[in-house]
This record gives sequence, structure tokens and C-alpha cells, in this order.
Amino acid sequence: MQSGPKVQIGQEEPLLLSVMEGKRAHLRPLVVVALGLGLRKRVQLTLRRGQVDFSRNARRFEPGSARDPEAGLSWKDPEDYVFTNPDTDKPFYDIKRSFHTACRLAGIKNLWWHVLRATFATRLALAMKHSR
Repeated sequence: MQSGPKVQIGQEEPLLLSVMEGKRAHLRPLVVVALGLGLRKRVQLTLRRGQVDFSRNARRFEPGSARDPEAGLSWKDPEDYVFTNPDTDKPFYDIKRSFHTACRLAGIKNLWWHVLRATFATRLALAMKHSR
């Protein structure tokens, strides 16, 4: 059995999503987007509606923003953010504790947020390999 951090999430994904209801329902769309776009957690938490093309399920990049995706962003307009805390109506600052609680409830050990990004990259590479 693996004792160190996971490299990617596989069979545990349905287990993880199954505990994301009620108090942890805010995590479900965050995890789905992380697995689907592979964004870094901070970039995802500060993602604004104007940076997303919902019709194509894609993130828009402004020229020069790839190096510093948070450049020019402020926390003043919470309605502009894609992900906001339902209790405060402000953007999430961090979700580490709620994510680790969800992992514990799902019986998943050593799962960190960046593993979702690595899972996206692995799935993308496999999809590209199979499309050739």
C-alpha cells in the first residue's frame, strides 16, 4: 500500500465526489473544474467569470497573463468570481481544511489538491496518445 503522497486520483474520484454534498457541496464544482482544466488552486480560486468561456468549457488567457494570472486582480468585486463562499459571498481564500475533511470522509489518504492537476495532465496525455 502506498504511504507517500498520491501521484494521481483514479478509482477514488467517485468516492471523493460522493462526500461532497451538504456542508462540503461547495467543493464539488471546484474538484470537477480542477480535474477538467488542471488549474493551480490559487488560480482557480481567483478565477473570474470574464476569464472563462463557458460555452467551450475553456479558460481565456489575456496576453501576458500566463506568467502572472493574478496580475491586476483585486478582491473587491466578489460577484465577478466564479467560486465564492456561500456563507460569506466572498471568494474562497483557501479550501485546504474542507478538502482534507472530504478526503478523510471518503477514506482517501495522502491526497493533495495538486494531485488533481497531475490527474488532468495524465488524462490529457493519454487522450492525446489515443487520438493518434
